[in-house]
Amino acid sequence: MHTISLTPAERDIFRLLPDAVTQGWTVDVEMRSYHDTPMDVRARQVVAKLDTPALKDVHEKMNDVTTLEQMQNALKNIHFETLPADDQYEILFVLGPSVLGSVIEEGLRLAENEQDMQDLADTAAMRGALLDSFLSN
Repeated sequence: MHTISLTPAERDIFRLLPDAVTQGWTVDVEMRSYHDTPMDVRARQVVAKLDTPALKDVHEKMNDVTTLEQMQNALKNIHFETLPADDQYEILFVLGPSVLGSVIEEGLRLAENEQDMQDLADTAAMRGALLDSFLSN
């Protein structure tokens, strides 16, 4: 049995998925939230180390982003699986839990198999780690 941490709204989307996708998964409900603004994301972008070759392109795509919707659109063109793990962590830090929640919701709507669910569970775990950090300050 695998566990995925989802907000109540995400859990509602999960419940609509076919049994073939959700079989073997249980939901741990994430009740914490963090209100993020584009300014917060921009501040994290300034302090993050986005100067590695792999992240320069990502940084350029995110440079003109001013809304969460624009951020989501920019993310659709980033292939995270091709980035080194350290670079992935930097990007997740910059994005923050709010944007990751949007990514998780969209991913749930598109989930078709076990690998999709595992990727979403990993993203949800990173969101949880960010919430731990952001809410402790």
